[in-house]
Amino acid sequence: MKRTVLIAVAGLVLWPAGAEAWNVPLPNGSIRWHYGTECPGEETAACAIRRPSRTDIYVRTGYLHNDIAWHELGHAFDYYNMTDVKRDTWRAIMGEARPWRSP
Repeated sequence: MKRTVLIAVAGLVLWPAGAEAWNVPLPNGSIRWHYGTECPGEETAACAIRRPSRTDIYVRTGYLHNDIAWHELGHAFDYYNMTDVKRDTWRAIMGEARPWRSP
């Protein structure tokens, strides 16, 4: 059975309340949040890095907001749940012409 392990930080309620209320699918994998930690090798507010056993989400101090948290969860969802066919289908539905940037 696949499951999402979410470690909430800074009082942010991401799961289950937010996802259930909006019927949002979550990634089928483990996620570790690193709040107050810069993204390794990047100068961004937040990033998601896929590791062999989990996805690490890094969020700099002062940037943990629901929009950033859900955005980074979207990257984890992409890593665990999406295939190239699903990505192409999503791009067609959304009319998105840019190349896909997540692995």
